[in-house]
Amino acid sequence: MKRALKAQVWIRCEATRRVLLLRMTEARGAHWQPITGSAERGESAREAALREAEEETGWRPAEVVPLGHVFEFVDRWERQVTEECFQALAPSEFRPLLDPKEHDSFEWLARAEARLRLSFESNREALDLLPARPPAPAAAPAAKRRGK
Repeated sequence: MKRALKAQVWIRCEATRRVLLLRMTEARGAHWQPITGSAERGESAREAALREAEEETGWRPAEVVPLGHVFEFVDRWERQVTEECFQALAPSEFRPLLDPKEHDSFEWLARAEARLRLSFESNREALDLLPARPPAPAAAPAAKRRGK
């Protein structure tokens, strides 16, 4: 069986704590989900998460943080897929630039609302792992003092 590596990316707004969900087109099942996508040859799940976030929304996060949730499933092409979940923080809610071949709608939703929209248990499990408060940005390193 062929293997595939995928990334799932939850984009959260720091100001509102809402998460971004995208709706797949009718041809792709018309379900709501976070950003997902396959890693390209030689790409890590983290690298795929950064690339997919930009490809599917037009916004590239400064970083993605692993949620510690990795799961496996067999997809419709009968590949053994390993999917790793990440979080990215956006400073404000933005309007994603959707590819109409993949997605036809988006919404920023509170966690409870988002949970009700999700079709897959693996998405709900990852959503439940998001911390109640987004992590604080890393502090800048203190300036070193010069000795006399």
